[in-house]
Amino acid sequence: FCRPLTVEGAENLKAIDNPLLVIANHTSNFDTAIVLSLLPMRIYNRTAIAAAADRMYRERLKGMLNSLQYNSFPITRGGGREALAYSQWLLHNGWSLVIFPEVKRSRTGEMQPFHAGPSLLALNENVPILPMYIKGAGDILPPGTQNSEPAPVVVGVGPLLRFPEGTSIPDCKQQMEDAIRSLASQG
Repeated sequence: FCRPLTVEGAENLKAIDNPLLVIANHTSNFDTAIVLSLLPMRIYNRTAIAAAADRMYRERLKGMLNSLQYNSFPITRGGGREALAYSQWLLHNGWSLVIFPEVKRSRTGEMQPFHAGPSLLALNENVPILPMYIKGAGDILPPGTQNSEPAPVVVGVGPLLRFPEGTSIPDCKQQMEDAIRSLASQG
């Protein structure tokens, strides 16, 4: 589906280890597959995907297929700290997570404001964050279309972000957003 797939910053994937939080902008249903395809096998094998409960799990069969295909689990958008309990358990037990801080896909390709959930997870569990920016995935299956078409995709992978103790949630969120925007401006 990505023809060609270009990865900028691939060297930033070499030194990563579980657990970590992988964040990316979100423009396509293909974003998850793209992110997973870049992870080294040692990370991929212990990575779970946070998926919107109201979108990806509203139909029982669709939810089961997502869980089996992508090792995803439902997370309630806007559910506060309680919605993050399973995510915290996974990180605490050595799993990495892929999460899209914008919460929903951008229909225009423009980044939307980040939500606080990924910041809470990173700070509470003291895990590093691997930022990625995906450009072109929205062209594979544009909003309102039913059939996918191959499209060129460029992924920028940034260096790990680590936050010292005492970092506030708004500061963490802003630094994550800045890291993704910086990758976007490089591509």
